Amino acid sequence: AYGPSLFLVKSRAANASSHTIVADDDNLGAINWTPDDGTNRDTYAASIAAKVDGTPGANDMPARLEFMTTADGAASPTTRMTILNGGNVGIGTTTPGRGLTIDKAGGDAALEIIKNNTGNQIAYLGSGSSGAGDYGILQLKHSGTEHVRLYTTGNNWINPSGGSSFFGVGTSSPSTSHISVLGVSTNLYFIRFAFNSSSESVISISGCVV
Repeated sequence: AYGPSLFLVKSRAANASSHTIVADDDNLGAINWTPDDGTNRDTYAASIAAKVDGTPGANDMPARLEFMTTADGAASPTTRMTILNGGNVGIGTTTPGRGLTIDKAGGDAALEIIKNNTGNQIAYLGSGSSGAGDYGILQLKHSGTEHVRLYTTGNNWINPSGGSSFFGVGTSSPSTSHISVLGVSTNLYFIRFAFNSSSESVISISGCVV
């Protein structure tokens, strides 16, 4: 059974008994906040609007949601967040090209994540199904042993701990030196600098070139 619902119905028809399809960018309905500003109640403070986002057809109605707020000193709202028909979310942009795009002007950070529990992960970026064997690509933590971890087929850690910074490639325990490189094969150089395939310098340990 369905619960109570609110329907905002939009048509380009001249009357309620006929049907004329809507078009791309048509406003399908909005919720507007217009509080009393001491002079009138006509100034928009905020708005949430649904608009056609593509070419509609029979049983095909692509749409987007726009979330708008009015800045201090302004009299009309500005779109702050957009959800496109495919699910991409844009903050500070109306044309997000990824799942989440943040476009922030000014000197403040575009994204701030704060977690009070310092023993667990602060942020986790990975591939796979959420909560089921995720493959961590980037992990941010706040603990005594790990702060930033970049993971591919080996362990690559940036580990500031105890007032010092340690960086490990291929090892999860780089604390014995500021830079630790653990090779995965005796046939590979530890460090290789190359301008092109024929001009290179190599640094290696354990019986190879230094």
